[in-house]
Amino acid sequence: MLKKIILSTRPMAYKEEQVLFSTVDLETWHLPLAEIVRLPLTQQAQTAIRSADWLFFTSQIPVSQILPYSPPKAKIAVIGAKTAAEVAAWGKSVSFVSQAPTKAAMIEEWHKLQRRPQRIFYAKSQLADDLLEKQLTTHHVISCVTYHNQPNEANAKELRKLLQLNALHGVYLTSPSIVDRFYAVYKDFLDVSLELIALGETTKQQIESYGLTATLLSVYMNQC
Repeated sequence: MLKKIILSTRPMAYKEEQVLFSTVDLETWHLPLAEIVRLPLTQQAQTAIRSADWLFFTSQIPVSQILPYSPPKAKIAVIGAKTAAEVAAWGKSVSFVSQAPTKAAMIEEWHKLQRRPQRIFYAKSQLADDLLEKQLTTHHVISCVTYHNQPNEANAKELRKLLQLNALHGVYLTSPSIVDRFYAVYKDFLDVSLELIALGETTKQQIESYGLTATLLSVYMNQC
């Protein structure tokens, strides 16, 4: 009997992982724990995008909102291969990918390479912190909330049912906000043992902040 693992993401976003898990006899279920509500871009935001030297993406989600307004001269900085692939799908080139897949590392690495003041447009959700704005004070950063990350109540209820039935082997978590959505349910079922698998280091750290144990996807696949 195949072990069942929840992919807490949009079905189209993580096809590669679904294939990977199938190679180690894990049956995957997509159960997105967040709903993304994209907001209309204001005229002010559109103007800021068109005048930017750099566009910063710490998530795949706002790429489709921002790039239609991107000027040819704008360079693009991203965290991670997934976001880089999303940018490439729009026919754009990525000028900077952080060596370590965390926002703090992205800021530090990029800043070392860009000492001259730059105009930066940064699209984010209402849950994002202001680390980038605080750390890049020698540059002109315009950040804008372009989407809302909201809990998916129906899928949270489904997750609760699965935990009550002890029907899961593990959960694959892909961002700190998804970890928060997951823990809001799982905190009532901490006696249920689960394999918690994190896409990257930032997500792993968020899982561990709740006192839970997590394994990076790359490490997990090497262990199987």
